[in-house]
Amino acid sequence: MGKERKATEVLLELEAKIDNALKYMQTIDHNVKLLHNYIIGKTSKPKPEIEESQNVIKAIPSDNEEKKTQGQPTVESFVQVSGSNVKKPVKPNATDMSSKKIMVYQKVVYDDAKYVILAKVEVFDESKNLASQTKTDMTGSWRAELRPGKYSAHILKGGTSNRPVVDKRCEFVVEQSDKPIELEILRV
Repeated sequence: MGKERKATEVLLELEAKIDNALKYMQTIDHNVKLLHNYIIGKTSKPKPEIEESQNVIKAIPSDNEEKKTQGQPTVESFVQVSGSNVKKPVKPNATDMSSKKIMVYQKVVYDDAKYVILAKVEVFDESKNLASQTKTDMTGSWRAELRPGKYSAHILKGGTSNRPVVDKRCEFVVEQSDKPIELEILRV
């Protein structure tokens, strides 16, 4: 027969599978809502916003690429900016990777591993601008769609007779990804 497992091991494995299923369902639900809104015309395809300071799209080379290209001429193509007769240089094959948002998840728990439910979560970008505002759900998880970059999250919840006040900050980096990013569990 198979190896016997403790009930806690089985429960932890089931909890992990349920968490993954919930995240998958929430992602599908979000995609269905976006598709529905697009079909009924509430949202249209996003139009690129071009400001004078954003006319040149820059690719950040790795250290190795930078060493290879130092002192060598570069090839640039030109793009005409809408509404003007000025052509701006753009590096070939460069894309604005920061425009794609990535779903970010994090579970917040007390020291005794109980979920922090309905806590207010504010996510700030590197410039201290509010990037997202949400609440933790019944499993202590919060989620937000964020562009690649550095962020800090501020989790707030008033105390109760049996739970302390939650006022916790954490910093994290969102890297370009095609899959949702799950941050480490935050213990408060």
